[in-house]
Amino acid sequence: MTEIANAARASKGTLYARFATKADLFRAILDEQIQRTSGEIRQVGPKPKTLEAMLRIFAEQALFDSLLAETLQLNRLIVSEAERFPELAEAAFARGRVGVKQITRYIQEYAERDAIPCRHPGIAADMFLQLTRGWYSEHMLRNRPVSSKEVRGWVSQMLNWFMATRNTW
Repeated sequence: MTEIANAARASKGTLYARFATKADLFRAILDEQIQRTSGEIRQVGPKPKTLEAMLRIFAEQALFDSLLAETLQLNRLIVSEAERFPELAEAAFARGRVGVKQITRYIQEYAERDAIPCRHPGIAADMFLQLTRGWYSEHMLRNRPVSSKEVRGWVSQMLNWFMATRNTW
């Protein structure tokens, strides 16, 4: 808390007046991050014509956002402190559920649009995000810069496989 207060150019007393515990501070940071991203993609122009194009935009934006220094630091902190602060782990889990809900809506929307039945859109959404998080976790732990070319290449490979499984959803 001393380091946080120093970085914020505030006293520890001021910090504790607003956040009674570290867990409260972590939760506020995660809540702000959820509000900032809200699980929605930032698109320019018309809505993509295909589910694959929509998922590509989502995955690339999520990875580029997650690879920002501030987000990397926060995610590393969550991993390192989740055992001591289970409520921090719960807040991170809640953040992830926002993305699952958004991807589920996209899958349902495009299933109707494309007349392709989807029995389990929530499971498909969860699997899509698990793939994305898995790749991100490896890179988060390696602590080396990741190029845009690497992100886009991996997203393309993942989407090729993921979309090939669409009839099983």
